[in-house]
Order: sequence, then C-alpha cells, then structure tokens
Amino acid sequence: MKQTLLTAAVLATLGCMTLMPPAQAAVANSATNNLAASTKAANSSAAYKTATNNTAALSQLARQIEALPALSAARANVRAAELNLKAAGNAVYNPELGLGYQNADTDSYNLSVSQTFDWGDKKQAAQNEALLMLRRAEAELELSQSALWAEALSAMVAQQQTAAVLGFQTEQRELARAQLRLATERKRAGLISGGELSLIELDLAALEAAVSLATQAAIEADTRLLTLFGTLELPRVDMAELLAQSPVDIDEAAISRLPALERNYQDVQLSRLGADKLRASTSADPTLTLGAEKEGSDNKLGLNLSIPLKVRNNYSDAIAAATEAGIGAEQQYLASERALTQAWRQYQYAQPKLAQSWQSWQMRVKGSASTLGSSLASQWQAGEISTSDFLQGKRQLAQSFIAGTELEARLYQNWLDWVGQSGLLASLMPSGASVEVTTP
Repeated sequence: MKQTLLTAAVLATLGCMTLMPPAQAAVANSATNNLAASTKAANSSAAYKTATNNTAALSQLARQIEALPALSAARANVRAAELNLKAAGNAVYNPELGLGYQNADTDSYNLSVSQTFDWGDKKQAAQNEALLMLRRAEAELELSQSALWAEALSAMVAQQQTAAVLGFQTEQRELARAQLRLATERKRAGLISGGELSLIELDLAALEAAVSLATQAAIEADTRLLTLFGTLELPRVDMAELLAQSPVDIDEAAISRLPALERNYQDVQLSRLGADKLRASTSADPTLTLGAEKEGSDNKLGLNLSIPLKVRNNYSDAIAAATEAGIGAEQQYLASERALTQAWRQYQYAQPKLAQSWQSWQMRVKGSASTLGSSLASQWQAGEISTSDFLQGKRQLAQSFIAGTELEARLYQNWLDWVGQSGLLASLMPSGASVEVTTP
C-alpha cells in the first residue's frame, strides 16, 4: 500500500496548488519535485529493511492467529485423535473369570477362565481407523490455519485499501472547502460567474458524500478484523513484499497433492475402511473357556469352545452399503479436485492480467498525474479552462486513484483466494508446516 499512499500524497499536493497563485504554484512544483526525490532516496535506503520488518510482522500476527479459539479446538481434536490411536492399540477382549457354587446333596464348586480371541482382527481395523482419523484431524488443523490466515490477510488488505481511500477523500474534501473559499473571493472580484461557484459547491457536496461512503467502507473493514481478533492493534503486513516472496508456481498435475485435498483423501480412506471394519466387527470370534469343578470328592477339568454362527444375519447388506459409501466418497473427492482445478485455472488466468494492469496504472499515475494536476490548476487560475473542465479533471484524477487502490487490493485478494482455498497459505507463513498427501 506504500505506493498508493504516496500517490495520495502527490494528488493531495496537486490539490493544494489550486489554491495558489501561479508564482506560488511554481514554488510548490519545485517543492513537490524535491519531495519526490527525497522520497525516492528514503525508499531506496529503507528497502533492505522491508523483508525483515515483514517477517517480524508476520511472526507477530502468527502468534495472534495461533491463539484463536478455532485453532485451539482443531489442536484439541488432533490430541484426541492421538489418544484414540493409542487406545486402539490395546487388546479388544479381556479374559473373563467365572466362579460358581451350588448347594445340593453334594455341594459343587467351579472356577472358569474364558478368553475371546480377535479372530477377525478387530484391533487392526480399529488402529487403521484411528490412524486415518488422526491424519484427518491434522489436515483439518492445517486447513483451519490456512483459512484463518487468508481471512486475516484479506481483512487487512480491505482495511488498508479503505483507509487509503478514506484518507484521500477526506483530504480532497478539505481542499475543496478551501477552493470554495477562494472561489467565493474570486466571485466577488468578478473573476468567475455564479454558475461556476455553484459547480464548486456541488463538487464539495459530492466529496462530502464520498467521505461518508468511504467512512462506511472503512468501518466495515475494521469490523471484520474486530470480529476475528477483537482488536485493531495488529502488525502491518506489506502485501506486495509477501506476494513477491511467496510465489505459487505449480502445475495442474500437482493439484491432487495439495493440502486442501488431504482431508477429502482421508474421507475416502475412511469410507473404504468402513467395509473392512464392518467385516471385522461382525466376524465370528471364538471363545475358549477353561474350567475346573469340584463336586463332592470328584474333581473335574473342562475345556469349552464356542463360535457364533452367522446364520440368521450374515451382515452382507450392511457390508454392501459400506462399500457403496466408499464409492460415493471417491466421487466426492473427484468433485473437490475438479473445483480446486477450476480455482487454480482462474488464478492462473487472472493474476498475470491483474499484475500487468497494476504496473500499467503505476506507470501512468507516476508519469502524468503530477504534470496534469499542476497544469489543470494553473490553467484554471489563469482562466484558460472553465471551472467545469477543471472539476472534471479533478474527478478523473480521484477516480484514477480509487481505481488504483481497488486494483491493488484485487491483486492481493486473488492471490489470497487461491492460496487460502488450496491450503498452501499455512505453509507459507511462519507457523506453517507442509504435509505430504497421497492421492487415492
């Protein structure tokens, strides 16, 4: 946003020239040139600090994002999944101890130990599911981080853009008030007509309305940040520097390995596992019982084996339903991959055009705004152009500035939309961590 703010300062300086006589305007032109030269030197001497300052700002912002409740909940889900994985490694069945006593003509006592064996490998199925749930929770955490980073940076871009427009419109309003005072004096001196004075009054009224709209937009942008962080005391991130340092250069074949699809991939794996888990959970696990009995003076030792019979229900319908659910999850994965591919194509198409337009705008504003603004002011003061033409020129300069700020914000937002949706943004930030993804 430095360049847009510099442009605002230049245009504001030009506006001041309209209040000066030609001789003073020439002095102001010289001062403006000196200001531009000193600004360029200052920017050059401070350029090496930009990356360091941006890294520090991002690190501070990372600490605030990591403290948000949404990420705390996602991390709690990861810890719960880790504990579930540990629990899944325990044995499925515990042994059973049986004690019995029968009072009859001959008292009898019995003792038995029973153990059911995990013949269907329920333990392994539970471990597989718990591992996939852990991977899914980790993917959900990374996606939450990426989404919050995208939301935070997007809100900051909007805040900076609306604040720049509000500052510019407020400055233009103050200049218009001064111009109205000057025009009133010129009207008394007979230098301009009453109609021209009315045009300047209408210009001031339009600027009052523009300030009102800009104030509303700035409030909305501030509200987004307040909703997210509860404060506006946030580090200033240089989005141009971040964009330059974090290029996103992937080919279409790599889309299936993006973090955004990791959660969907784990859903596919879980659905595929559903049928295997159901087979394991409905398997006929045998139970072995070792018993000892004393009846009177007789001692007895027994060994029993029991196996459930899947006669009335073999669970084939339930297994078929679980298998079909896996097919549905695969199709959902493909739909998500297609949507992400379309988003990547849109980004690839729009980003170069936005960057080119932004560079063209910079060159045109820097190359002609100063000369044009000074010329318009001088011509109006000399009576060479009418007040309506002068005001039209002012409006065009204002429209150019506002269009530039919106174009700059759109350039950053287009990048944020892609890296946020793809899940890559978390890995580009100080707290980010990349996760390997295997496609189904």
